[in-house]
Amino acid sequence: MLSIPQVTKLQFDLSGSRHLICVEDEAIEIVYTRMAELKRIPENLQILQTGATVISRKDLKVEQFDSVRNLKDRLREILDRAMMGMRFYGVGSERFVWDLNRCARSFGLSEEEISLETSDRGSKNIYCANCQTINCVDNTDVFTCYSCGTKLEVLEHFSR
Repeated sequence: MLSIPQVTKLQFDLSGSRHLICVEDEAIEIVYTRMAELKRIPENLQILQTGATVISRKDLKVEQFDSVRNLKDRLREILDRAMMGMRFYGVGSERFVWDLNRCARSFGLSEEEISLETSDRGSKNIYCANCQTINCVDNTDVFTCYSCGTKLEVLEHFSR
């Protein structure tokens, strides 16, 4: 089904001239695992992370942020100055990854220049058609809208 998000294992495109990774909290371990699978670490690599790095690597510099909002502000600064050849990677919760994907796409990056991996199927943005409110909910099948009290069923449908 086309409306279900297709997030796969993070794929590094070594043909890119610059590589920007945005990662949420402990999902940095996924980045380290994917990098260990490579023959070489991409040049011109920049990592932005929310939260604190539990496990750090001396060969990688990680720029840390106390909130997703601050990370997105920095991401916008970088993408505003980006040149051809930029590759963008997002790793974290479904909500985090798709939010950053929208941001990267708004700066003109194509699907081919973006690779995403979710660390879980945790929190999601769910739209209530009754009151037009967006609710942030954890992984659940049914919940009550925070604004109007309508019971909503959470489906695997996804709207970009």
